[in-house]
Amino acid sequence: MSYREMDRLELLQALMGKQLRQREVAERLSLSVRQVKRVVARYRAEGLWLAKRRKAARIHQRRPQRPYLGELVQIDGSPHDWFEERGSRCTLIIFIDDATSRLMALHFVPAETTQAYMETLQAYLKAHGRPVALYSDKHSIFRVNHPDQEGVPTQFTRALQTLDIQAIHANSPQAKGRVERSHRKPAPDHPWRRYPRSKPAPVSTL
Repeated sequence: MSYREMDRLELLQALMGKQLRQREVAERLSLSVRQVKRVVARYRAEGLWLAKRRKAARIHQRRPQRPYLGELVQIDGSPHDWFEERGSRCTLIIFIDDATSRLMALHFVPAETTQAYMETLQAYLKAHGRPVALYSDKHSIFRVNHPDQEGVPTQFTRALQTLDIQAIHANSPQAKGRVERSHRKPAPDHPWRRYPRSKPAPVSTL
């Protein structure tokens, strides 16, 4: 295959990959759009077309939803410009029930820390009692990620053990989809819904 044919093939591959339009390819090859279509058909017929194989989509098996309120509570932190430039960026600690998708605890804090989760857990316990398990990601607050210290509990995990609350760590963001989706599409009782941008609340500090 000559260099000219290789260049032509690259343009045609860009066309089929929707990186270029037929008219753009036609102009670069000094051909009409109809001629470009014929060239594509000929390359395919002669086996010269090398279509790129698409990467197989990774399918995450959906985790079954727990049947009872308080059986599993998903927890996460959402850093955001909550005060819309009226104050410093902060993090919202979220506790959401797995069975009902109810927001069980919300706590604004300067940053996602062990103390922030301790305070939110305390508020949850006072309002709703002890959950069976908490479902989190593998942040260092919840799990020691050093290979030589695998299984060593963190300060937060030790607190859960004292309270007889099981700590479960998600293997992917998809696994804790309810709390992740609450960041992207807030529920009706989420702070984003309470304070629409058209009528900003006069809150600017924690």
